[in-house]
Amino acid sequence: PIDTIGFSLAPNIIAVNDSPLLVWFRRGDGNALWEDSDTLKFPREQPYHGTRMASIIAGYQPYSMMGVAPGVTLLIARTEFHRTAGNRYYEYNMEEDTYIQALEWAERCGADVISTSLGYREFYRDDQFDGKTAPVSIAANLAAKRGMLIVTAMGNRDTTAYPWPRPYIVAPGDAEGVITCGGVQKNFTPWRGTGTGP
Repeated sequence: PIDTIGFSLAPNIIAVNDSPLLVWFRRGDGNALWEDSDTLKFPREQPYHGTRMASIIAGYQPYSMMGVAPGVTLLIARTEFHRTAGNRYYEYNMEEDTYIQALEWAERCGADVISTSLGYREFYRDDQFDGKTAPVSIAANLAAKRGMLIVTAMGNRDTTAYPWPRPYIVAPGDAEGVITCGGVQKNFTPWRGTGTGP
């Protein structure tokens, strides 16, 4: 018998010394329990942030606002699970799993471009932003190698923790083969939450 408690339900079969071996991979943070009510505590960001990013891409309101690709067909995947502690957001490790699942789903659906305004930093040290450590970075690099165009955030962090121009980046922005985007304002000064790169 194989103990599967705390592991995903879908095993992988691999070969070791020409013998089959059944392997379960650990998924995310085993202590994380997310409930719908957690999203409602801070409605300012969830679900509006993704909606706002989609409007920048595909928005179309004649004589008012035009997105960069107003005729595009969108596939929407929500991968973030926001919780709060001490009136501040924190993130789950398992969001990296849901990001990877969304990449796989989008590819199966025929997506050509993946655009995400998210990034993970808290789980890693500065020297681990090498494109080969964070699971989301590894997955984004593989998706790019398979022909998908991956565009992702460079920062999205508070300027009090990362004041401009302190260098930093978030995963999967460190992945090889992705386009990483920082932000500028109308007057060409850096947006308050942008990263600068490594």
